[in-house]
Amino acid sequence: YGPSWSPDGNLLAFGFSDQKGQRVALLKTDGTGFEFLTDGPEDSRHPVFSPDGERIIFASDETGIFNIYSYDRSKGSREQLTNVLGGAFTPAVSRQRDLAFASYTSSGYKISLLRNYQPLELKNAGYALNWPKEWDSLKPTTGFSSSGSASSSKIDWNSLRQYDDRTIENPLPKSSRTVKREVARPYQSLFTSLSLIPILRVDNYNSRNRGIDIVKPGIYFLSTEVLGKYGLFGGGAINKRGERDLFFTFTYSDRVPLLFNLGLEPTLEFGVYSLSRKTSAKIGLPLEVIDVDVTYSLLEFDVKWHQKIFSPRQDLLIGYTHSRYNASLGSFILPGPPPTLVPASSDLYFIGNNLSITWNYNGITPSRDQEINPIGVKLEAKYSYEFSKYNSTGDYEVTGTGVRPRYNQFRFHRLEGNWKKHLPLPNRKHTLTTYVRGGKIFGPQVDDFFDFYVGGLIGMKGYPYYSVGGNKFLLLNLTYRFPIWENIDARFAHLYFDKLYVGFYTDYGDAWNNRAPRLKNFKKDAGLELRLEGYSFYSYPTRIFFNASYGFDRFIRTINEIPVTYGKEWRFYFGVMFNFDVI
Repeated sequence: YGPSWSPDGNLLAFGFSDQKGQRVALLKTDGTGFEFLTDGPEDSRHPVFSPDGERIIFASDETGIFNIYSYDRSKGSREQLTNVLGGAFTPAVSRQRDLAFASYTSSGYKISLLRNYQPLELKNAGYALNWPKEWDSLKPTTGFSSSGSASSSKIDWNSLRQYDDRTIENPLPKSSRTVKREVARPYQSLFTSLSLIPILRVDNYNSRNRGIDIVKPGIYFLSTEVLGKYGLFGGGAINKRGERDLFFTFTYSDRVPLLFNLGLEPTLEFGVYSLSRKTSAKIGLPLEVIDVDVTYSLLEFDVKWHQKIFSPRQDLLIGYTHSRYNASLGSFILPGPPPTLVPASSDLYFIGNNLSITWNYNGITPSRDQEINPIGVKLEAKYSYEFSKYNSTGDYEVTGTGVRPRYNQFRFHRLEGNWKKHLPLPNRKHTLTTYVRGGKIFGPQVDDFFDFYVGGLIGMKGYPYYSVGGNKFLLLNLTYRFPIWENIDARFAHLYFDKLYVGFYTDYGDAWNNRAPRLKNFKKDAGLELRLEGYSFYSYPTRIFFNASYGFDRFIRTINEIPVTYGKEWRFYFGVMFNFDVI
Protein backbone atom coordinates (compact mmCIF):
# COMPACT_ATOMS: atom_id res chain seq x y z
CA TYR A 1 0.00 0.00 0.00
CA GLY A 2 1.06 3.67 -0.34
CA PRO A 3 3.34 3.11 -3.39
CA SER A 4 5.92 5.72 -4.49
CA TRP A 5 7.89 5.60 -7.78
CA SER A 6 11.52 6.65 -8.01
CA PRO A 7 12.21 9.70 -10.23
CA ASP A 8 13.60 7.46 -13.02
CA GLY A 9 10.59 5.13 -12.78
CA ASN A 10 12.71 2.02 -12.21
CA LEU A 11 11.97 1.42 -8.52
CA LEU A 12 8.85 1.21 -6.41
CA ALA A 13 8.82 1.80 -2.64
CA PHE A 14 5.72 0.69 -0.76
CA GLY A 15 4.31 -0.37 2.57
CA PHE A 16 4.23 -4.12 3.21
CA SER A 17 2.13 -5.82 5.88
CA ASP A 18 2.51 -9.43 7.02
CA GLN A 19 2.72 -11.43 10.22
CA LYS A 20 5.89 -9.55 11.20
CA GLY A 21 4.13 -6.18 11.07
CA GLN A 22 4.27 -3.05 8.90
CA ARG A 23 7.50 -2.66 6.90
CA VAL A 24 8.89 -0.63 4.00
CA ALA A 25 9.88 -2.63 0.90
CA LEU A 26 11.57 -1.91 -2.43
CA LEU A 27 10.89 -3.54 -5.81
CA LYS A 28 12.21 -3.09 -9.37
CA THR A 29 9.68 -2.43 -12.11
CA ASP A 30 10.48 -5.75 -13.78
CA GLY A 31 9.36 -7.57 -10.63
CA THR A 32 12.85 -8.44 -9.38
CA GLY A 33 15.04 -7.07 -6.62
CA PHE A 34 12.47 -7.30 -3.83
CA GLU A 35 13.97 -6.26 -0.49
CA PHE A 36 12.94 -4.86 2.87
CA LEU A 37 14.40 -1.51 3.89
CA THR A 38 13.12 -1.97 7.45
CA ASP A 39 12.88 -5.33 9.12
CA GLY A 40 12.64 -4.65 12.84
CA PRO A 41 9.67 -4.94 15.21
CA GLU A 42 8.77 -1.28 14.71
CA ASP A 43 5.90 -0.11 12.45
CA SER A 44 7.20 1.63 9.29
CA ARG A 45 4.99 3.08 6.54
CA HIS A 46 4.32 5.91 4.00
CA PRO A 47 7.61 5.71 1.99
CA VAL A 48 8.38 8.39 -0.64
CA PHE A 49 11.48 8.98 -2.80
CA SER A 50 13.45 12.20 -2.50
CA PRO A 51 13.49 14.21 -5.78
CA ASP A 52 17.03 13.01 -6.55
CA GLY A 53 16.07 9.38 -5.86
CA GLU A 54 18.96 8.88 -3.43
CA ARG A 55 16.89 8.67 -0.28
CA ILE A 56 13.59 7.15 0.81
CA ILE A 57 11.66 9.11 3.42
CA PHE A 58 9.18 7.21 5.62
CA ALA A 59 7.38 7.25 8.99
CA SER A 60 8.29 4.83 11.76
CA ASP A 61 7.50 4.32 15.45
CA GLU A 62 10.94 3.02 16.30
CA THR A 63 10.99 5.11 19.50
CA GLY A 64 7.39 4.35 20.40
CA ILE A 65 6.15 7.50 18.64
CA PHE A 66 5.83 7.90 14.89
CA ASN A 67 8.54 10.18 13.46
CA ILE A 68 10.00 10.76 10.00
CA TYR A 69 13.19 8.92 8.94
CA SER A 70 15.45 8.96 5.87
CA TYR A 71 17.05 5.86 4.32
CA ASP A 72 20.23 6.53 2.33
CA ARG A 73 20.32 4.01 -0.53
CA SER A 74 24.03 4.39 -1.22
CA LYS A 75 25.12 3.95 2.42
CA GLY A 76 22.34 1.59 3.47
CA SER A 77 21.82 3.62 6.64
CA ARG A 78 18.90 5.58 8.04
CA GLU A 79 18.62 8.80 10.03
CA GLN A 80 15.88 10.40 12.12
CA LEU A 81 14.57 13.72 10.76
CA THR A 82 11.85 14.72 13.28
CA ASN A 83 11.32 14.35 17.00
CA VAL A 84 7.69 15.10 17.86
CA LEU A 85 5.55 13.91 20.73
CA GLY A 86 2.19 13.37 19.02
CA GLY A 87 3.30 11.62 15.86
CA ALA A 88 4.45 12.44 12.31
CA PHE A 89 3.03 10.72 9.22
CA THR A 90 2.79 10.80 5.38
CA PRO A 91 5.97 12.74 4.50
CA ALA A 92 6.60 14.70 1.28
CA VAL A 93 9.92 16.35 0.33
CA SER A 94 11.01 19.00 -2.19
CA ARG A 95 14.23 19.63 -4.10
CA GLN A 96 14.99 22.45 -1.63
CA ARG A 97 15.07 19.86 1.19
CA ASP A 98 11.75 21.01 2.64
CA LEU A 99 9.85 18.32 4.50
CA ALA A 100 6.05 18.44 4.85
CA PHE A 101 4.19 15.92 6.98
CA ALA A 102 0.98 15.36 8.92
CA SER A 103 1.53 15.88 12.64
CA TYR A 104 -0.82 14.91 15.43
CA THR A 105 -1.23 17.49 18.20
CA SER A 106 -3.49 18.08 21.19
CA SER A 107 -5.98 19.82 18.88
CA GLY A 108 -5.95 17.17 16.15
CA TYR A 109 -4.05 16.62 12.90
CA LYS A 110 -2.10 19.53 11.39
CA ILE A 111 0.09 20.00 8.31
CA SER A 112 3.67 20.79 9.36
CA LEU A 113 6.59 22.09 7.30
CA LEU A 114 10.28 21.63 8.17
CA ARG A 115 12.57 23.70 5.94
CA ASN A 116 16.05 22.43 5.00
CA TYR A 117 15.66 19.28 7.03
CA GLN A 118 18.80 17.76 8.56
CA PRO A 119 19.45 14.49 10.38
CA LEU A 120 18.97 14.77 14.12
CA GLU A 121 21.91 13.97 16.35
CA LEU A 122 20.02 12.25 19.11
CA LYS A 123 21.67 10.05 21.66
CA ASN A 124 19.22 7.57 23.12
CA ALA A 125 16.57 9.02 20.82
CA GLY A 126 13.75 7.44 22.69
CA TYR A 127 11.28 8.13 25.46
CA ALA A 128 11.64 6.79 28.98
CA LEU A 129 9.09 4.31 30.24
CA ASN A 130 7.79 5.85 33.48
CA TRP A 131 6.25 3.12 35.60
CA PRO A 132 4.20 3.76 38.78
CA LYS A 133 5.83 2.19 41.82
CA GLU A 134 2.89 -0.14 42.34
CA TRP A 135 3.56 -1.57 38.86
CA ASP A 136 7.11 -2.66 39.68
CA SER A 137 6.08 -6.29 39.53
CA LEU A 138 5.05 -5.77 35.91
CA LYS A 139 8.12 -3.84 34.75
CA PRO A 140 10.06 -5.74 32.07
CA THR A 141 13.52 -6.79 33.21
CA THR A 142 14.65 -7.92 29.77
CA GLY A 143 14.01 -7.02 26.20
CA PHE A 144 13.97 -3.21 26.49
CA SER A 145 16.96 -0.96 26.02
CA SER A 146 17.45 2.33 27.82
CA SER A 147 16.17 4.09 24.69
CA GLY A 148 12.82 2.36 24.89
CA SER A 149 13.36 0.22 21.77
CA ALA A 150 12.79 -3.50 21.95
CA SER A 151 15.04 -6.44 21.26
CA SER A 152 13.25 -8.87 18.99
CA SER A 153 15.41 -11.75 20.25
CA LYS A 154 13.95 -11.58 23.77
CA ILE A 155 10.26 -10.88 23.05
CA ASP A 156 7.81 -13.17 21.27
CA TRP A 157 6.38 -10.51 18.96
CA ASN A 158 4.21 -12.96 17.00
CA SER A 159 2.36 -14.00 20.16
CA LEU A 160 1.86 -10.39 21.16
CA ARG A 161 0.44 -9.46 17.77
CA GLN A 162 -2.06 -12.31 17.90
CA TYR A 163 -3.06 -12.22 21.57
CA ASP A 164 -6.75 -12.48 22.50
CA ASP A 165 -7.55 -9.64 24.91
CA ARG A 166 -10.80 -11.36 25.96
CA THR A 167 -8.73 -13.77 28.07
CA ILE A 168 -6.68 -11.10 29.87
CA GLU A 169 -7.55 -10.45 33.50
CA ASN A 170 -6.57 -7.37 35.49
CA PRO A 171 -2.80 -7.84 36.02
CA LEU A 172 -2.29 -5.25 38.77
CA PRO A 173 -1.67 -6.24 42.37
CA LYS A 174 -4.76 -6.14 44.55
CA SER A 175 -3.41 -3.17 46.51
CA SER A 176 -3.24 -0.98 43.39
CA ARG A 177 -6.55 -1.93 41.76
CA THR A 178 -9.02 0.94 41.65
CA VAL A 179 -11.72 -0.76 39.62
CA LYS A 180 -13.42 -4.13 39.70
CA ARG A 181 -11.70 -6.90 37.77
CA GLU A 182 -13.27 -7.35 34.37
CA VAL A 183 -12.59 -9.64 31.46
CA ALA A 184 -12.83 -8.03 28.00
CA ARG A 185 -16.06 -8.94 26.23
CA PRO A 186 -17.51 -8.39 22.75
CA TYR A 187 -18.90 -4.92 22.09
CA GLN A 188 -22.50 -4.33 23.06
CA SER A 189 -24.55 -1.33 22.00
CA LEU A 190 -24.19 1.59 24.39
CA PHE A 191 -26.22 4.79 24.21
CA THR A 192 -24.99 8.21 25.21
CA SER A 193 -26.65 9.97 28.12
CA LEU A 194 -30.06 11.40 27.27
CA SER A 195 -29.65 15.07 26.38
CA LEU A 196 -32.50 17.42 27.30
CA ILE A 197 -32.70 20.78 25.50
CA PRO A 198 -35.30 23.32 26.69
CA ILE A 199 -36.81 25.43 23.90
CA LEU A 200 -39.02 28.51 23.71
CA ARG A 201 -40.79 29.08 20.40
CA VAL A 202 -42.81 32.04 19.20
CA ASP A 203 -45.43 30.91 16.65
CA ASN A 204 -47.82 33.33 14.97
CA TYR A 205 -49.40 30.82 12.57
CA ASN A 206 -52.80 31.35 14.23
CA SER A 207 -53.96 34.92 13.59
CA ARG A 208 -56.44 34.62 16.47
CA ASN A 209 -53.71 34.09 19.07
CA ARG A 210 -52.77 37.13 21.11
CA GLY A 211 -50.10 37.95 23.68
CA ILE A 212 -48.83 34.94 25.57
CA ASP A 213 -50.80 32.60 23.27
CA ILE A 214 -48.02 32.79 20.67
CA VAL A 215 -45.37 31.62 23.17
CA LYS A 216 -44.82 27.87 23.08
CA PRO A 217 -42.33 26.39 25.61
CA GLY A 218 -41.10 22.85 25.15
CA ILE A 219 -38.21 20.45 25.27
CA TYR A 220 -36.14 18.31 22.88
CA PHE A 221 -34.45 15.05 23.86
CA LEU A 222 -31.87 13.01 21.99
CA SER A 223 -29.50 10.12 22.42
CA THR A 224 -27.35 8.13 20.00
CA GLU A 225 -25.54 4.83 20.10
CA VAL A 226 -21.83 5.58 20.47
CA LEU A 227 -20.97 3.95 17.12
CA GLY A 228 -23.87 5.65 15.34
CA LYS A 229 -25.92 2.47 14.89
CA TYR A 230 -29.09 3.88 16.44
CA GLY A 231 -30.45 7.30 17.23
CA LEU A 232 -33.37 8.75 19.19
CA PHE A 233 -34.69 12.26 18.70
CA GLY A 234 -37.94 13.72 19.90
CA GLY A 235 -39.61 16.58 21.64
CA GLY A 236 -42.71 18.53 22.31
CA ALA A 237 -44.05 22.03 22.80
CA ILE A 238 -47.40 23.37 23.92
CA ASN A 239 -48.88 26.83 24.40
CA LYS A 240 -51.46 28.28 26.78
CA ARG A 241 -54.34 27.30 24.48
CA GLY A 242 -53.23 23.66 24.42
CA GLU A 243 -51.93 23.70 20.83
CA ARG A 244 -49.28 21.00 20.71
CA ASP A 245 -46.32 19.94 18.57
CA LEU A 246 -45.09 16.44 19.45
CA PHE A 247 -42.69 14.23 17.49
CA PHE A 248 -40.42 11.23 17.88
CA THR A 249 -37.97 9.64 15.42
CA PHE A 250 -35.89 6.49 15.66
CA THR A 251 -32.97 5.91 13.26
CA TYR A 252 -31.35 2.53 12.56
CA SER A 253 -27.99 2.50 10.72
CA ASP A 254 -26.66 -0.96 11.55
CA ARG A 255 -26.38 -3.94 9.25
CA VAL A 256 -29.63 -5.44 8.00
CA PRO A 257 -29.43 -9.25 7.50
CA LEU A 258 -29.52 -10.35 3.85
CA LEU A 259 -29.40 -6.76 2.60
CA PHE A 260 -25.84 -6.37 3.89
CA ASN A 261 -24.83 -9.53 2.02
CA LEU A 262 -26.15 -7.88 -1.15
CA GLY A 263 -23.98 -4.81 -0.58
CA LEU A 264 -26.83 -2.64 0.73
CA GLU A 265 -26.35 -0.61 3.90
CA PRO A 266 -29.50 1.51 4.24
CA THR A 267 -30.41 3.86 7.05
CA LEU A 268 -33.95 3.17 8.29
CA GLU A 269 -36.04 5.82 10.00
CA PHE A 270 -39.37 5.66 11.80
CA GLY A 271 -41.21 8.81 12.87
CA VAL A 272 -44.48 9.74 14.53
CA TYR A 273 -45.93 13.26 14.72
CA SER A 274 -48.91 14.74 16.56
CA LEU A 275 -49.92 18.38 16.06
CA SER A 276 -52.97 20.46 16.88
CA ARG A 277 -54.22 23.97 16.09
CA LYS A 278 -57.25 25.77 17.51
CA THR A 279 -59.59 28.31 15.99
CA SER A 280 -63.29 29.18 16.01
CA ALA A 281 -66.05 28.81 13.45
CA LYS A 282 -69.56 30.10 13.04
CA ILE A 283 -72.63 27.90 12.67
CA GLY A 284 -75.53 29.61 10.92
CA LEU A 285 -78.96 28.98 12.39
CA PRO A 286 -82.31 30.35 11.19
CA LEU A 287 -82.34 33.12 13.78
CA GLU A 288 -78.70 33.60 14.80
CA VAL A 289 -75.07 32.63 14.29
CA ILE A 290 -73.27 30.63 16.98
CA ASP A 291 -69.51 30.65 17.62
CA VAL A 292 -68.00 27.18 18.04
CA ASP A 293 -64.46 26.20 19.08
CA VAL A 294 -62.70 24.02 16.50
CA THR A 295 -59.51 22.00 17.02
CA TYR A 296 -57.66 20.63 13.99
CA SER A 297 -55.23 17.80 14.70
CA LEU A 298 -52.82 15.69 12.70
CA LEU A 299 -51.46 12.24 13.53
CA GLU A 300 -48.83 10.96 11.11
CA PHE A 301 -46.54 7.92 10.85
CA ASP A 302 -43.50 7.87 8.55
CA VAL A 303 -41.21 5.04 7.49
CA LYS A 304 -38.14 5.91 5.39
CA TRP A 305 -35.30 4.00 3.75
CA HIS A 306 -32.12 5.94 2.86
CA GLN A 307 -29.51 4.31 0.62
CA LYS A 308 -26.43 5.73 -1.08
CA ILE A 309 -26.30 4.69 -4.73
CA PHE A 310 -23.48 4.83 -7.30
CA SER A 311 -21.52 7.43 -5.28
CA PRO A 312 -21.56 9.11 -1.82
CA ARG A 313 -23.14 12.18 -3.46
CA GLN A 314 -26.27 10.33 -4.57
CA ASP A 315 -29.00 9.27 -2.20
CA LEU A 316 -32.15 7.22 -2.77
CA LEU A 317 -35.04 7.68 -0.35
CA ILE A 318 -38.04 5.35 -0.29
CA GLY A 319 -40.83 6.37 2.06
CA TYR A 320 -44.34 5.59 3.21
CA THR A 321 -46.55 8.07 5.08
CA HIS A 322 -49.87 7.46 6.80
CA SER A 323 -51.76 10.60 7.88
CA ARG A 324 -55.01 11.21 9.76
CA TYR A 325 -56.55 14.69 9.81
CA ASN A 326 -59.25 15.35 12.39
CA ALA A 327 -61.50 18.32 13.20
CA SER A 328 -63.14 18.48 16.64
CA LEU A 329 -66.04 20.81 17.48
CA GLY A 330 -66.52 21.90 21.06
CA SER A 331 -69.88 21.69 22.76
CA PHE A 332 -72.30 24.60 22.39
CA ILE A 333 -75.79 25.68 23.46
CA LEU A 334 -78.55 25.50 20.88
CA PRO A 335 -81.10 28.24 21.60
CA GLY A 336 -84.49 27.11 22.91
CA PRO A 337 -86.93 27.06 24.16
CA PRO A 338 -85.73 25.05 25.88
CA PRO A 339 -81.96 25.57 25.31
CA THR A 340 -80.22 22.37 24.31
CA LEU A 341 -76.61 21.38 24.96
CA VAL A 342 -75.00 19.97 21.84
CA PRO A 343 -72.09 17.71 22.89
CA ALA A 344 -68.64 17.92 21.38
CA SER A 345 -68.03 15.93 18.21
CA SER A 346 -65.11 14.79 16.09
CA ASP A 347 -64.70 14.46 12.35
CA LEU A 348 -61.93 12.35 10.78
CA TYR A 349 -62.08 14.02 7.39
CA PHE A 350 -58.87 12.71 5.77
CA ILE A 351 -57.09 9.35 5.86
CA GLY A 352 -53.97 9.60 3.74
CA ASN A 353 -51.51 7.07 2.38
CA ASN A 354 -48.50 8.04 0.29
CA LEU A 355 -45.69 5.99 -1.25
CA SER A 356 -42.72 7.90 -2.62
CA ILE A 357 -39.26 7.46 -4.07
CA THR A 358 -36.81 10.36 -4.18
CA TRP A 359 -33.39 10.66 -5.85
CA ASN A 360 -31.01 13.36 -4.63
CA TYR A 361 -27.65 14.46 -5.98
CA ASN A 362 -25.51 16.77 -3.86
CA GLY A 363 -22.74 18.31 -5.95
CA ILE A 364 -21.94 21.17 -3.56
CA THR A 365 -18.19 21.83 -3.30
CA PRO A 366 -17.02 21.36 0.31
CA SER A 367 -15.88 24.69 1.75
CA ARG A 368 -16.05 26.83 4.85
CA ASP A 369 -18.94 28.78 3.28
CA GLN A 370 -20.88 25.85 1.81
CA GLU A 371 -23.94 26.43 4.01
CA ILE A 372 -24.24 30.20 3.78
CA ASN A 373 -23.01 30.63 0.20
CA PRO A 374 -22.69 27.26 -1.58
CA ILE A 375 -21.01 26.58 -4.92
CA GLY A 376 -22.02 23.63 -7.07
CA VAL A 377 -25.23 21.91 -8.11
CA LYS A 378 -28.08 20.09 -6.34
CA LEU A 379 -30.67 17.92 -8.10
CA GLU A 380 -33.80 16.20 -6.87
CA ALA A 381 -36.47 14.09 -8.56
CA LYS A 382 -39.46 12.69 -6.65
CA TYR A 383 -42.25 10.33 -7.68
CA SER A 384 -45.17 9.60 -5.36
CA TYR A 385 -48.40 7.63 -5.45
CA GLU A 386 -51.31 8.86 -3.36
CA PHE A 387 -54.13 6.53 -2.31
CA SER A 388 -56.26 8.33 0.25
CA LYS A 389 -59.79 8.92 1.50
CA TYR A 390 -61.04 12.49 1.85
CA ASN A 391 -64.43 13.96 2.70
CA SER A 392 -64.13 16.65 0.03
CA THR A 393 -67.88 17.42 -0.16
CA GLY A 394 -68.62 17.76 3.56
CA ASP A 395 -71.44 15.18 3.29
CA TYR A 396 -72.23 12.64 6.02
CA GLU A 397 -74.34 9.52 6.33
CA VAL A 398 -76.22 8.16 9.33
CA THR A 399 -75.31 4.64 10.40
CA GLY A 400 -76.27 2.40 13.29
CA THR A 401 -73.30 3.70 15.25
CA GLY A 402 -73.72 7.40 14.46
CA VAL A 403 -72.76 9.85 11.75
CA ARG A 404 -69.93 8.91 9.35
CA PRO A 405 -68.22 11.09 6.71
CA ARG A 406 -68.81 10.25 3.07
CA TYR A 407 -65.29 9.67 1.80
CA ASN A 408 -64.17 10.05 -1.79
CA GLN A 409 -61.32 7.84 -2.95
CA PHE A 410 -58.33 9.65 -4.46
CA ARG A 411 -55.71 7.67 -6.34
CA PHE A 412 -53.19 9.49 -8.48
CA HIS A 413 -49.52 9.83 -9.37
CA ARG A 414 -47.43 12.95 -9.02
CA LEU A 415 -43.96 13.89 -10.20
CA GLU A 416 -41.84 16.84 -9.13
CA GLY A 417 -38.23 17.92 -9.44
CA ASN A 418 -35.86 20.78 -8.81
CA TRP A 419 -32.51 21.90 -10.14
CA LYS A 420 -30.32 24.40 -8.30
CA LYS A 421 -27.01 25.71 -9.64
CA HIS A 422 -24.68 27.96 -7.64
CA LEU A 423 -22.17 29.69 -9.92
CA PRO A 424 -19.04 31.46 -8.59
CA LEU A 425 -18.47 34.97 -9.97
CA PRO A 426 -15.11 36.67 -10.62
CA ASN A 427 -15.51 38.80 -7.50
CA ARG A 428 -14.34 37.04 -4.39
CA LYS A 429 -17.07 34.90 -2.82
CA HIS A 430 -19.83 36.41 -4.97
CA THR A 431 -22.25 33.83 -6.42
CA LEU A 432 -25.20 33.69 -8.79
CA THR A 433 -27.81 31.00 -8.12
CA THR A 434 -30.33 29.74 -10.66
CA TYR A 435 -33.17 27.58 -9.42
CA VAL A 436 -35.91 25.74 -11.28
CA ARG A 437 -38.77 23.73 -9.71
CA GLY A 438 -41.69 22.03 -11.37
CA GLY A 439 -44.35 19.43 -10.70
CA LYS A 440 -47.44 17.75 -12.09
CA ILE A 441 -50.33 15.59 -10.82
CA PHE A 442 -51.26 13.13 -13.56
CA GLY A 443 -54.81 12.30 -14.59
CA PRO A 444 -58.04 14.24 -13.99
CA GLN A 445 -57.98 17.34 -11.82
CA VAL A 446 -58.02 16.50 -8.10
CA ASP A 447 -59.32 18.49 -5.15
CA ASP A 448 -57.26 21.53 -4.13
CA PHE A 449 -56.52 19.74 -0.83
CA PHE A 450 -53.81 17.87 -2.80
CA ASP A 451 -52.48 20.87 -4.76
CA PHE A 452 -48.88 21.94 -5.09
CA TYR A 453 -48.48 25.22 -3.18
CA VAL A 454 -45.56 27.39 -4.21
CA GLY A 455 -45.98 30.56 -2.17
CA GLY A 456 -44.30 31.43 1.11
CA LEU A 457 -40.77 30.89 2.35
CA ILE A 458 -40.09 27.75 0.26
CA GLY A 459 -41.39 29.27 -2.98
CA MET A 460 -42.52 32.71 -4.12
CA LYS A 461 -41.84 34.68 -0.96
CA GLY A 462 -43.82 37.71 -2.10
CA TYR A 463 -47.09 35.78 -1.64
CA PRO A 464 -48.57 33.64 1.20
CA TYR A 465 -48.07 29.88 1.02
CA TYR A 466 -51.65 28.92 0.03
CA SER A 467 -52.14 31.82 -2.37
CA VAL A 468 -50.47 30.12 -5.36
CA GLY A 469 -51.60 26.52 -5.87
CA GLY A 470 -52.68 24.02 -8.48
CA ASN A 471 -52.24 20.51 -9.87
CA LYS A 472 -49.24 21.76 -11.89
CA PHE A 473 -46.62 24.41 -11.20
CA LEU A 474 -43.40 25.96 -12.47
CA LEU A 475 -41.09 28.22 -10.47
CA LEU A 476 -37.84 29.98 -11.41
CA ASN A 477 -35.50 31.89 -9.10
CA LEU A 478 -32.39 34.02 -9.63
CA THR A 479 -30.27 35.07 -6.61
CA TYR A 480 -27.11 37.17 -6.35
CA ARG A 481 -25.32 36.75 -2.99
CA PHE A 482 -22.11 38.18 -1.48
CA PRO A 483 -20.52 38.75 1.96
CA ILE A 484 -20.89 42.04 3.81
CA TRP A 485 -19.05 41.03 7.01
CA GLU A 486 -16.69 38.09 7.33
CA ASN A 487 -14.85 36.87 10.41
CA ILE A 488 -17.21 38.61 12.82
CA ASP A 489 -15.80 36.52 15.67
CA ALA A 490 -18.25 37.92 18.23
CA ARG A 491 -20.03 36.13 21.04
CA PHE A 492 -23.30 36.94 22.78
CA ALA A 493 -24.36 34.64 25.61
CA HIS A 494 -24.18 31.10 24.17
CA LEU A 495 -24.13 32.30 20.53
CA TYR A 496 -20.99 32.75 18.43
CA PHE A 497 -21.37 34.81 15.22
CA ASP A 498 -19.12 34.01 12.27
CA LYS A 499 -20.17 35.75 9.02
CA LEU A 500 -22.96 37.81 7.42
CA TYR A 501 -24.11 37.60 3.79
CA VAL A 502 -26.76 39.45 1.79
CA GLY A 503 -28.65 38.20 -1.24
CA PHE A 504 -30.92 39.89 -3.80
CA TYR A 505 -33.38 37.68 -5.66
CA THR A 506 -36.39 37.52 -7.92
CA ASP A 507 -39.00 34.77 -8.32
CA TYR A 508 -41.05 34.05 -11.44
CA GLY A 509 -43.69 31.33 -11.49
CA ASP A 510 -47.26 30.15 -11.18
CA ALA A 511 -49.50 27.14 -10.48
CA TRP A 512 -52.58 26.02 -12.45
CA ASN A 513 -55.02 23.14 -13.02
CA ASN A 514 -55.93 22.92 -16.71
CA ARG A 515 -54.24 25.09 -19.34
CA ALA A 516 -51.02 26.77 -18.33
CA PRO A 517 -51.12 30.58 -18.21
CA ARG A 518 -48.97 32.53 -20.62
CA LEU A 519 -45.46 33.19 -19.43
CA LYS A 520 -46.10 36.93 -19.44
CA ASN A 521 -48.92 36.32 -16.94
CA PHE A 522 -46.73 34.41 -14.48
CA LYS A 523 -46.48 36.00 -11.04
CA LYS A 524 -43.34 37.90 -10.04
CA ASP A 525 -41.70 39.04 -6.83
CA ALA A 526 -38.32 40.34 -5.63
CA GLY A 527 -36.60 40.83 -2.32
CA LEU A 528 -33.48 40.60 -0.20
CA GLU A 529 -32.24 38.15 2.39
CA LEU A 530 -29.72 38.54 5.21
CA ARG A 531 -27.95 35.38 6.34
CA LEU A 532 -26.05 35.29 9.64
CA GLU A 533 -24.05 32.13 10.28
CA GLY A 534 -23.18 31.20 13.81
CA TYR A 535 -22.95 28.43 16.38
CA SER A 536 -24.55 27.70 19.73
CA PHE A 537 -22.19 26.64 22.50
CA TYR A 538 -19.40 26.62 19.85
CA SER A 539 -20.79 23.34 18.53
CA TYR A 540 -24.37 23.41 17.18
CA PRO A 541 -24.89 25.12 13.78
CA THR A 542 -27.16 28.14 14.18
CA ARG A 543 -28.35 29.79 10.96
CA ILE A 544 -30.28 33.06 11.36
CA PHE A 545 -32.03 34.74 8.44
CA PHE A 546 -34.24 37.74 7.71
CA ASN A 547 -36.15 38.03 4.45
CA ALA A 548 -38.17 40.87 2.94
CA SER A 549 -40.07 40.28 -0.31
CA TYR A 550 -42.56 42.23 -2.43
CA GLY A 551 -45.15 40.64 -4.75
CA PHE A 552 -45.64 42.68 -7.93
CA ASP A 553 -48.93 41.10 -9.10
CA ARG A 554 -52.31 41.56 -7.48
CA PHE A 555 -54.83 38.74 -7.90
CA ILE A 556 -57.92 37.28 -6.24
CA ARG A 557 -58.37 33.68 -5.13
CA THR A 558 -61.66 32.29 -3.80
CA ILE A 559 -61.29 30.20 -0.63
CA ASN A 560 -64.42 28.63 0.89
CA GLU A 561 -66.51 30.89 -1.34
CA ILE A 562 -64.76 33.98 0.06
CA PRO A 563 -62.63 36.09 -2.34
CA VAL A 564 -59.17 36.90 -0.96
CA THR A 565 -56.81 39.45 -2.52
CA TYR A 566 -53.06 38.85 -2.67
CA GLY A 567 -50.04 40.76 -3.95
CA LYS A 568 -48.87 44.37 -4.02
CA GLU A 569 -47.59 44.10 -0.46
CA TRP A 570 -44.39 43.42 1.51
CA ARG A 571 -43.93 40.13 3.32
CA PHE A 572 -41.29 39.51 5.98
CA TYR A 573 -39.73 36.29 7.27
CA PHE A 574 -37.38 35.63 10.18
CA GLY A 575 -36.04 32.30 11.31
CA VAL A 576 -33.40 30.37 13.25
CA MET A 577 -32.57 26.92 11.87
CA PHE A 578 -29.74 24.41 11.47
CA ASN A 579 -29.58 25.13 7.71
CA PHE A 580 -30.40 28.12 5.54
CA ASP A 581 -32.14 26.28 2.71
CA VAL A 582 -35.39 24.53 3.62
CA ILE A 583 -35.42 22.58 0.33
